[in-house]
This record gives sequence, C-alpha cells and structure tokens, in this order.
Amino acid sequence: EHLTTQTYENDVTLELNGKKFYISHGDGYLSWDHGYRLLKRIIHSRLFIWAYRWIHPNIGFKIAGWISKRGKHYNHSDEYNQRVLDEMTELAREKVRQGFDYLVLGHYHQAIDQSVENGKLIILGDWLTFFTYGYFDGTDLTLKKWSENET
Repeated sequence: EHLTTQTYENDVTLELNGKKFYISHGDGYLSWDHGYRLLKRIIHSRLFIWAYRWIHPNIGFKIAGWISKRGKHYNHSDEYNQRVLDEMTELAREKVRQGFDYLVLGHYHQAIDQSVENGKLIILGDWLTFFTYGYFDGTDLTLKKWSENET
C-alpha cells in the first residue's frame, strides 16, 4: 500500500466544511526566541544545505539529533511551557480575529486543545512521546491520543 501525502514549506490556510484552518509548524513565532530564529535562518540557507549534502547521511543524522536534543523542549520547565502557551494563545486570538476557526501548531512538544474566543488552539504535542494527533470530524477539530487498541 501507499500513503499519499502533501508537504508544505510554509504556513497553510485551508477551509473544510466551512471551517477555516491556519496550520503552521509553529517555529519562529515566539517573540523572545532569537536564537532559534538565527538557527533557522542558518539551516535553511543555500550554503548550509549545499554543505550538508556533502556529509554522509549517518553523520548528518547524528548532527541533527545532537542539535535537536540541545533544544529547550527537552528541558522545559512549567514556567517555560506557560510562557509558550501564553504567547501561542495570543497568536490564536489574532488568527480568530482574522476569521480562522482553528490555529494548528506543532514544534512546541506540548499537547494542547484549548478554546480561544470563538475558535480553538491546537498544539499537536509530540507523536513520539504523547501519541497525540489532530482529528477533524467534519464539525470540530480535537486533539486525540492514539492507543494500540484503536484500529
């Protein structure tokens, strides 16, 4: 069997069953996360991508894993999580005021399903840790948790 997927480099807006979605990886939105923004600019640069292609995949994978494990999401405090949630809630308010029903984000490794005014903020969490995913039933988007008993 084959699974067909579509990938996007940037944020995506779409409408399903009359509901408007703003979907983003989520990185780069925190006003105070200047280090991450710099890292993102570097790793997306043509020079970095060109140089990275010359590295053996096993070495490149180890480098990427090392960089990832140094990120704050591995050692975050409750205060850090709340700071992220507060800022993403404000972003969700902005998107709802722009006419979106849902703001869907990844990146922050928190599983959040929160009403914001007349819309909703969904932060998908971390599939490898929480087994969470977004589910749109045609009427509402909710955060669900996969279990082995589901088919």
